[in-house]
Amino acid sequence: MKALFILLLTFNFSLGSYAQHAIEISTDKTVSLSFPAQVSYIDLGSSQIDARLVGPGSKVVLVKALEKDFVPTNLTVVTSGDEVFSFTIGYHPSPVKDRIDIPAKVVAAASYAAGIMDNGRSAMGMVHNRDGLYAQVRGIYVLDSILFFHLKVANNTSLVYDIAAIRFLVENKKSGKRVASQEQVIPVRSMEGAYRRVPHMGNAVMVAVLPKIALTHNQLLQIEVVEQNGSRNLQLKVPPHKLAKAIQLPAY
Repeated sequence: MKALFILLLTFNFSLGSYAQHAIEISTDKTVSLSFPAQVSYIDLGSSQIDARLVGPGSKVVLVKALEKDFVPTNLTVVTSGDEVFSFTIGYHPSPVKDRIDIPAKVVAAASYAAGIMDNGRSAMGMVHNRDGLYAQVRGIYVLDSILFFHLKVANNTSLVYDIAAIRFLVENKKSGKRVASQEQVIPVRSMEGAYRRVPHMGNAVMVAVLPKIALTHNQLLQIEVVEQNGSRNLQLKVPPHKLAKAIQLPAY
């Protein structure tokens, strides 16, 4: 983690983050949150509140209470560029503000991913060897509702290994069958590092940024590295207990 902390300290952090402040809402008054970029993901900490976009590609999220006097909860919003915003949401019968402009955060998810690149290996056991190729999950990190997978692919052959895609899928642990639901394929929000090509007799390190997921005891997260114009595909399996031990990143 040393490399990550050194990278983070080089940024001029904004200490006026809303992550440490409560936003008050009520059942009778809608509060609008205006973000510096398009909103791509919203996560609610409770079913007692509602948050929705004004429209597709909008920068404005409308928040309202569905019940009075609910226990304070959290709201996480991710914008394009993978900036993560976390809020504490509390109830007030008459909120003072009905519109809040959210300033841009200095450190985005891409910056965290870049900082993870040089970290040492912190996760064990999730590897795959075949045909002179080697894939490894080096670490799993979490920041609010974002997951970071630190991956390495080594190529011990004389042929260049071109990567067509890196996919994340949920499968049933016992049968090996993938879960038939809309969440079967987990979308990759962004990638950092050498995720397109691994040179012959060389290696590549990369970080995949994904939305938060949770696995049941009988599920696995499968990571597939698909070769371009070839069949030397690699598979890594992440069990629930490994995902649950993801390293918490500091929020700034």
